[in-house]
Amino acid sequence: MNLDETVGSGVALRVEVACVGEGTVTFTAVSGTVKKAERVDCTRSMTGRVDIITAGPSLAIQADSPEAEKVGTAYVVRRVT
Repeated sequence: MNLDETVGSGVALRVEVACVGEGTVTFTAVSGTVKKAERVDCTRSMTGRVDIITAGPSLAIQADSPEAEKVGTAYVVRRVT
């Protein structure tokens, strides 16, 4: 899990997610009481995204996979204007 404690409350963000390998990854973005998730199939050339409006002063991103040793993950967080 990665944590950014510099994000203010009420900020609109887009988390663009991707993975490669054999299996799936569920990316979860959490801020305060808000929790959003996106599951990505790593065997396909696809990406996903999680749109979130922060509900606290931090943003945590977690990538979970039952095949963790067989996948690679990446994500980028952008402000939505």
